[in-house]
Amino acid sequence: MSTLGGMDAAALHVDDVKVEIAGRTIVEGISLSADGDVVGLIGPNGSGKSTVLRAVYRMLRPTSGRVTAADRDVWESRPREAARVTAAVVQDGPSDLELTVTECVATGRIAHGRLFGSDRPEDVLAIERAMRRAGVNDLADRDMSTLSGGERQRVQLARALAQEPRILVLDEPTNHLDIRHQLELMALVHALGVTTLVTLHDLNLAAAYCDRLVVLSAGKVVASGTPSDTLTPELLHEVFGIRAQGITNPLTGRLQLAYAHEKEMNFS
Repeated sequence: MSTLGGMDAAALHVDDVKVEIAGRTIVEGISLSADGDVVGLIGPNGSGKSTVLRAVYRMLRPTSGRVTAADRDVWESRPREAARVTAAVVQDGPSDLELTVTECVATGRIAHGRLFGSDRPEDVLAIERAMRRAGVNDLADRDMSTLSGGERQRVQLARALAQEPRILVLDEPTNHLDIRHQLELMALVHALGVTTLVTLHDLNLAAAYCDRLVVLSAGKVVASGTPSDTLTPELLHEVFGIRAQGITNPLTGRLQLAYAHEKEMNFS
């Protein structure tokens, strides 16, 4: 599938991954694959979603199991080699407050050997394209310190896109965004054609924009498949403790969930 910079999306495989921290098992037996599609990781707080992502973008080494990106073990690759394949947008990422927006986005080119301040045409083009796609080109000369949380989030996405990744890892990318920018960002991610692994709290965003979902509970995979296959009333009650019903969004034709806490149910 053609993607950013004319490259092909790369396959991502997480095989039987276990992560322990200070002798405590955080996730165990995690297996998932993505190849040119958008795979959402969902689950309650503490289920291990961010831990799985950290094992993918080389922040937390698995205790056992294997993570491969573009057919290479990410933990046996050199950091710069891994960064040419996988880009990450994480929660509470670096704010780079002393940089302008353009300078911040430009740091995404470091994986391609760009020196700060370089004027190579391919770097300039990649930076401009990334800023346009993330909708931050009008912020180009602003200092990062003057941006709102939502604007900074979109700049971090632009920096990841400037990296021209074949795999994109996003940890709660819609945090701090208003509803319009949530929808725009997820629509953009889905249209990129880049293999994407994303964690989301909003189940309706997951249902609308993810091709497949992997559901985590207590550090283990309890379901995987299409949104329709996984977001069943039974699973949502078991994993999230809510009552839910799937409906068709009349505006988009996509799956949408209507849900409520049991105490709010109208049984009359």
